[in-house]
Amino acid sequence: MLRIKTHKYVFILMSAFLLMSVSMPQTSYAASLPVGTESSDSLSVAAKEKAKKLKEEAKKARKTERYEKKRAKKQAAEAKKREKSVARALKEQAKYEAKLAAMQPQRVYLFGGAINFLDSVAFVTDVQYIDSLYIEPDGELRESYAYSGQLKFYLESTYELKDETCAVYYELKEKKAVKRQEKMKAKLRKRGYFIHPVMKESFQFKDATTKSNSSN
Repeated sequence: MLRIKTHKYVFILMSAFLLMSVSMPQTSYAASLPVGTESSDSLSVAAKEKAKKLKEEAKKARKTERYEKKRAKKQAAEAKKREKSVARALKEQAKYEAKLAAMQPQRVYLFGGAINFLDSVAFVTDVQYIDSLYIEPDGELRESYAYSGQLKFYLESTYELKDETCAVYYELKEKKAVKRQEKMKAKLRKRGYFIHPVMKESFQFKDATTKSNSSN
């Protein structure tokens, strides 16, 4: 019995010794690694982060390049549009100047009207004609402001009316001028104005171009 127990203890001691001998080399190998050596996992993470950063920078660079190309294309289109607009304006200007140079004096039938928005009386002149007046290429009567000024001066000096708004209207044919005058009178009456006629015996338009030409 004592022999059996002795063999049992010997077996246990040998097993413990074998276990220690197996574990000792692993512990000594781990302890023998250099202190500054990084694990493969940490190196892989750093490489992935760097690759990700480079990818984002490349993506940003491509986005910036696309934006610059788009902006350059837009600027080129706008510049081309401006060039066409300038060319069109110059062409229209040349056409207008050609019409201006080809203008001939004409007999014009005109009449004037004057109203005060705070009064119920409207003044309308007789239809009159003046020879040798010019019609601008855009259809405006040259020196039209001078004729409306003549009517305004007459109303101020005759009736002491200083707040009247004056305008002149013209046609190249007398019948058209009379028809337009009657149409304007009808509109004024419809709006509640009393028509005060200004007869040609008391007021006549004077050729403003003759005055401007003599002053030059």
